[in-house]
Amino acid sequence: MLLNSKDMIGVPVETRDGRFIGKVASFNVDAITGKLSSLLVHAPGIVSGLFRDELLVDWNVILEMTPDRVLVADTAVKSVARMARKEVPATMPSPTMMRDGK
Repeated sequence: MLLNSKDMIGVPVETRDGRFIGKVASFNVDAITGKLSSLLVHAPGIVSGLFRDELLVDWNVILEMTPDRVLVADTAVKSVARMARKEVPATMPSPTMMRDGK
């Protein structure tokens, strides 16, 4: 199945146990391999539309991707911070839990 990135923006992301994480905001592609490496997910904030968190979800925890939803491993939310810290140089802010505007 071929999925267009335009069609995937805004698609709900949830864990296997049904917990809603957020919606697909964008993709990261490995420039060397040309393969999808991770998704940037807008997690809902306390007040709708304000203070949303952005989560970096590694390709390794994505179980299913369809035009209706992205299904990730139940442990994905816990492991996202560890994966992002490993991949991002120490001089850059971690994209894992950045607030909008920072």
